[in-house]
Amino acid sequence: MEKLREQLLSILPPLFSRKEASKSLGGLLSAKTLANLDSKGIGPKGRIQIAGKVAYTREAFIDWVIARTQKFENSGSSEAQENNHAHA
Repeated sequence: MEKLREQLLSILPPLFSRKEASKSLGGLLSAKTLANLDSKGIGPKGRIQIAGKVAYTREAFIDWVIARTQKFENSGSSEAQENNHAHA
């Protein structure tokens, strides 16, 4: 996870929009999904508003992403097991 943290630190500015947050994650979470998570109180902490637009702080956003990231030892093994159970 440290490598992910370093990569995000290198590409993100100190403040950035939800759209930029989505881009930094390769589109895994859309700006709309981030807005929905924020409205439920489970989005990244440390967000601020500038001219009516939400911005995230780099460190708080990265901490939030890391806290929600799972590393699979055998890539896709959990998904494969779930798919096998679904088709059984």
